[in-house]
Amino acid sequence: MLFSRDYTTLNINVRNLIEQYNEDKTALLYGTTANTGYPIAEILQAVAYVIANDDELSGKRPKGYFQIVERHSNNDAGLTVEIRKPDLLTPLVIVGNGRGALIGARNPEVYKRLVTVSPDNEYKLLVRGITEEDLSNAR
Repeated sequence: MLFSRDYTTLNINVRNLIEQYNEDKTALLYGTTANTGYPIAEILQAVAYVIANDDELSGKRPKGYFQIVERHSNNDAGLTVEIRKPDLLTPLVIVGNGRGALIGARNPEVYKRLVTVSPDNEYKLLVRGITEEDLSNAR
């Protein structure tokens, strides 16, 4: 499904993301409804990864993601990251500094329809694969 997406490229100021995070640490961005989107905390973790210097990473993880984002933003008020927003709620792509990260969407109404109880065993859950139709018809 990722390859079939049309992406809109957004250059987002990191300081604006910090402000959104400070207003609501549980906010979902770029969704189609109030209950869908990409968690701001996870977006900031990905931003920290793509803007971090090599010595600010522990393997592939940023050491103190929020501090990295704040420090880099304070050093460069015009700091932006490239966010590629898909036309459906498939992973959001954040790129920069020779790195990239994917952020999965929250889409509870669609996800609820993917899990059912087995008709043969009430203690067994059945999970089917998500389809493009599921995402296209999301409410």
